Amino acid sequence: MQDSDLNYTFGKVQGNSDLYWKSQRYRLIREFHSRPALAPPLIIISHSRLLLRKLCRSTRPARAVIGDFRVSLPKEAERKLLTWESVQKENFLLARARDKRDSDSERLKRTSQK
Repeated sequence: MQDSDLNYTFGKVQGNSDLYWKSQRYRLIREFHSRPALAPPLIIISHSRLLLRKLCRSTRPARAVIGDFRVSLPKEAERKLLTWESVQKENFLLARARDKRDSDSERLKRTSQK
C-alpha cells in the first residue's frame, strides 16, 4: 500500500514539475523576445520600430496571436511541439546524468590513484 502511494505522489510531483518547467520556459522566451535588440544609446530606433508596428497592427483585425506568439496551435503542430519538447528534455536530463556520472567516476579514479 505504501509503495503505490509513493508512486502516485512521485507521478503527481513529476507532472507538476513538467508544467512548472514549461511555464518557466515560456516566460523566459517571452522575456528575451520582448527585450530590445539595441543598446541604450540606439534604443530609440528600436522603440520607434515598435511604435510603427503597434500603429500598423491597430489597423488590422485581431487574430489569435499575442505579440509574435500564437495563443493556440493546430492539433498536429501542438503534438509535434510537445513531442519535440519531451525529447529535448530527456536528452538534457540524460546529458546531465552522464556529466554527473563522469565527474563522480573521475573523482574515484583520482582517489584510487592516490
